Amino acid sequence: MGSQTSKRWGFKQVTKSNLKPAIEQVIEDIQNADFISVSIQSTGSHGAPWRRILPFDTSETAYYKAKDNAEKFQLLQFSACPFKWASESKIIAYPYNFHLFPRDELRIGMPSYSFSCQLSSITSMAQKGFDFNSWVYNGISYSSKAQESPAKQRGRNSSMLGTYPALPYQKPYIADIIFMERVRSQVQHWRDACLTSNNASKGGLVHSLMTTVFNNEMFGSRPCLRINAASDRQMQLILEVLREFSHDLVPLRSSVGEDVQKEVKVIFTSSEEDKHFLLSELQQHAKDQCKQILRFEDVVDALIKSGKTIVGYNCLTDFTMIYSSFIAPLPPTVKEFLCSLQSIFPRVLDIRHLLKEVKSREIPSIKKAKNLHAALSYLNRQFSLPLDLEVPLEFK
Repeated sequence: MGSQTSKRWGFKQVTKSNLKPAIEQVIEDIQNADFISVSIQSTGSHGAPWRRILPFDTSETAYYKAKDNAEKFQLLQFSACPFKWASESKIIAYPYNFHLFPRDELRIGMPSYSFSCQLSSITSMAQKGFDFNSWVYNGISYSSKAQESPAKQRGRNSSMLGTYPALPYQKPYIADIIFMERVRSQVQHWRDACLTSNNASKGGLVHSLMTTVFNNEMFGSRPCLRINAASDRQMQLILEVLREFSHDLVPLRSSVGEDVQKEVKVIFTSSEEDKHFLLSELQQHAKDQCKQILRFEDVVDALIKSGKTIVGYNCLTDFTMIYSSFIAPLPPTVKEFLCSLQSIFPRVLDIRHLLKEVKSREIPSIKKAKNLHAALSYLNRQFSLPLDLEVPLEFK
């Protein structure tokens, strides 16, 4: 799935820069497809030699190994190729290759702060011409459904949207009291100046003085005061003070992270109607932001909703990774995993499993085959019908 392979087979490479148009097109192709082929590439296949899935492993043992690997490594690429029958002897393929990177864009510790890499996998990708710089800087972020809900909730909480969470009890310190009094005085004087500005005939002069004295700025057409905080505790103290002015002031907390400046923007509203209008704007902006960041999941959702047949090779490894990355944490047993997976992807064909079944039919040439290519070559010579595979020009 590296760049050399894409030149030979004509994958449409999708990164953060061209994600939006590609998402719309791949969803349409999935909806119109007769079946879909799926494949993944991760940062590793097994953490140790004894973690490699072997032919004689029981289903439980194989699942435990695949589960361990899926929880340890991260996705590099997700390839999906919808196929559509144009006639009895012609099929059209629409191959997409999505470059994924577990970037913490919301700065809330998702999908992962750290992950493992297997040297042989990374070396193999490099030999195939994989662009690691593009992967890191232009890869698409993603999250599972289990992470998506709390992410959206925390995203809403991060901007507060006029809410004032209860301050957990903590023994008061003199420094906290002094800080709260300083913030209270700053907010009170700034609010009084805003009220004066609304009533004054020379609002321009008053606004100029407010900008100089209070470091005042505008949030759209509304006055806005920026209050910096040195810690999460100070952030909570600021919000506690702002409770006293909740009738016309709206707090807007910036995204919080270890390396991000913590601050609260205080927005002045001229009336109760203006306040409700501002809150509606902020809520809509938060929803749009979540949709913009959490977009690759739309591809997985389209695969699930389509109910189409999914074709893969080594599906246990691929689908444990897909389940862990996009659905939820993996169940503890293989029985629970298969029941859950069947409810999500009801029709899955594993080429590797089918090949084992064919070998069990005691066909000598198949039993002697050393790899998938040799087995498929024999099957093509003996049983295949003439078939034309067409890839649209935009994918070549």
